[in-house]
Amino acid sequence: MKGKPEWKREEKRSSVSGVKKETQVLCGGFCGSALACRAAIRKITRTMPAKKSAPKPAAHWLVKSEPNSYAWADLVSDGRTAWTGVRNYAARLHLSAMRPGDHVLFYESVTTKAVMGVAEITRAAFPDTTAEEAGWVAVELRAVQTLRTPVALAQIKSEPTLANIMLVRQGRLSVMPLAPAEFARMVALGDGE
Repeated sequence: MKGKPEWKREEKRSSVSGVKKETQVLCGGFCGSALACRAAIRKITRTMPAKKSAPKPAAHWLVKSEPNSYAWADLVSDGRTAWTGVRNYAARLHLSAMRPGDHVLFYESVTTKAVMGVAEITRAAFPDTTAEEAGWVAVELRAVQTLRTPVALAQIKSEPTLANIMLVRQGRLSVMPLAPAEFARMVALGDGE
């Protein structure tokens, strides 16, 4: 007569016979069939609650706008806006990767050439209604904080920790990722540190 299974954990598993050892641990070896044991393991695994992954940390971005089209002051006045009109494939990929809660530096190009403030993504990528072709996306931004001092492009270029950011290397790209340290350094420069 077969006995009641014992549910013991065994810390060591062989890479060759891992399934069999796991089976013996789970079913106590009472079934006598490796095939039946594997089926039992699959059934047990399916009924186990899924592991919760840690929340993904917020990403950091920089967006550029011409102040005569849409300035930082406009975003502050509006409170939030749909970031539309981006027609560069690399920038589109970056927009598609943005998630609500991501942090964004707002850079005014052409005349100002400075980071003006911090914004936040409030809505992930959605179809850009201003595009004539399908596939272009927009995100929604919310103004969070105006920097005490705008961080000029010349200041960014002279900062050793910011020498490799895309704003310096690929100046024409309108949406770009930043490392958390790069983002923090630019905010610190804008706060006068």
